[in-house]
Amino acid sequence: MKTVINGYLKIITFCLFAIVISSCGEDKTGQINNIERILYDGQTSFTILINNNGIITPKKIFVSEINNISFVIDVPDKDKMWAKFTACPVGTVDYQQLRTIEFHLHSTKDVNGSDHSYGRGIRKKINVID
Repeated sequence: MKTVINGYLKIITFCLFAIVISSCGEDKTGQINNIERILYDGQTSFTILINNNGIITPKKIFVSEINNISFVIDVPDKDKMWAKFTACPVGTVDYQQLRTIEFHLHSTKDVNGSDHSYGRGIRKKINVID
């Protein structure tokens, strides 16, 4: 009988642990400003170039699902592009793993392809077709 109770306690403990780990809590929302260029790395991965007072910084981002990526053409030519996102607040999120992202662009031509080397001679080139 004691073995059965210990077994049930282990199962209940495991289930509670799984629920805590998989639950994300309330989403963190944010905005990325001063986007100069967006490089599409493939499926749900982007590299964005951010201009902070003339210093261009690349930022690699991943989105959980391709259906959670959207593009809005609403930025005038004289203004900088931007994006708003939601992310799981668990861990440290520095625009890395996002739940959703909505890019605000001048035009669809602002999304560029990229070329990556994955080591061992494996390369992937993404071309954006107008």
